[in-house]
Amino acid sequence: MELFYYSITGLLTALVAMGATRYFVDHQWAVDEFNKLGFPEWLVYTLAVAKFAGLAAIWLVKSNTIKQWAYAGFTFNFLMAIGAHLAAGDGEAIGGGIALVLLAGSYFFYQRIAKAA
Repeated sequence: MELFYYSITGLLTALVAMGATRYFVDHQWAVDEFNKLGFPEWLVYTLAVAKFAGLAAIWLVKSNTIKQWAYAGFTFNFLMAIGAHLAAGDGEAIGGGIALVLLAGSYFFYQRIAKAA
């Protein structure tokens, strides 16, 4: 069971970390994409930092409450990303969908491991 948790959470982490890193490395691209979706420029760095903080909470923090908030934050983020891309009609909603599935799998196995402990 732990193997599934670490595998799925590792894939989720790679997906989220690559996206958040691109917000810093290719900032102008991120600003352009956010503007196309109707989001303000200041949200790019804010969201990148929040994503890294959420990943740290999932991997490093022992508090169940903090982890729950991190999972909730990612859920809202991925749902809003899917909605924004669908509204824009740019065909990019699949990334948010994949992230949401990985998040659900990670959360499911996290709960199973927490109950077994």
